[in-house]
Amino acid sequence: MELINDVLNDPDPDRHWARLQLRSHLARHPDEPERAFLEHLVVTREPATRQHSFPAPGGSAIAESPEAPFLQRPTGVGSRKEIESVLGNRMLLTAFQPVRELPDGRTRGFEALTRFVSRDGASADVWFREAAAIGLGPELEIAALQCALNAAREIPPHLFVAFNLSPATFTDNRVQDVLQGCGLGMDKIIIEFRGRASSEQWTSLIRALEPLRELGLRVAVDGSGPGFTPYEQILSLEPDIIKLDRASSTTLLLGRIRTSRP
Repeated sequence: MELINDVLNDPDPDRHWARLQLRSHLARHPDEPERAFLEHLVVTREPATRQHSFPAPGGSAIAESPEAPFLQRPTGVGSRKEIESVLGNRMLLTAFQPVRELPDGRTRGFEALTRFVSRDGASADVWFREAAAIGLGPELEIAALQCALNAAREIPPHLFVAFNLSPATFTDNRVQDVLQGCGLGMDKIIIEFRGRASSEQWTSLIRALEPLRELGLRVAVDGSGPGFTPYEQILSLEPDIIKLDRASSTTLLLGRIRTSRP
């Protein structure tokens, strides 16, 4: 409620659209302020370019607004204190982006995306990057994973859920414990690895993955874009899914390298 009041009482005329947006969500959900604020965050935390061009998660259109430029995200989240506050208070939300099969558009699963409840509106990438820079990267990634796994229990069991982790964090023993104790079927879980890793970290990652993959865990890597996984590491990992961005392809390559798996 404190965060909601901060938005509603903000006197900045450039944020008038955000106040109207939040009031409309509160009017639709008068007895569920958390849901109203979550819907508000999903809309207002998207980049300004998406505000003008793309539908919101779930398919509903976002109205174009002349005030959209104020939604540009800042480049930093502040201090260690802010990150520790997020960790201590679990100020994390999970948005689920549907993954659809072409050409019929059938939903096959979801990708879990972390959203942060904060006044500065910094993107998730900024939070994770700055947490890593001060040595809190694994703690923030694991907290986000726990939040996403809890939320994923509401997803029907025939649909998969993909979670993002860095290779270094996955080798933390806590991750193995969290995954095995989450209550989801291992064959429902996909772990997508993002970011670079040294040869030693990659070897440790493959070793840590093996028992979970035997239980049905699937693995995805980013095969293109600025944080792509090098070709040699892709071959050694034998991922189940390789993702390609729009600059490289208009599709996701759901081809399987690991032919020994059914």
